[in-house]
Amino acid sequence: SDNGKSYSHLSEISKDLIAATVGGVVGLAATHPIDTIRIRMQLQGYPRMYKTMMHCGVAAVRREGVRGLFKGVISNTLGSAPIFSVCFAA
Repeated sequence: SDNGKSYSHLSEISKDLIAATVGGVVGLAATHPIDTIRIRMQLQGYPRMYKTMMHCGVAAVRREGVRGLFKGVISNTLGSAPIFSVCFAA
């Protein structure tokens, strides 16, 4: 019966870790396009290519498609997922 309790406890911990990881990754995916636009705005130099964040986003979608807004999301997710699971589940 003690083994049942320890497995139950591990089950709860694994649920928390999975939920925290999924929640963090979803949040990251939702905000990644804004981050991509922000970085492009910061790195554009002079003369300025983009006037506003909206202009930058529309230009990126026209030039690269929606996938252009998600460049780097996989490496960002792989690096952040373990952090999300530990921080949120703690």
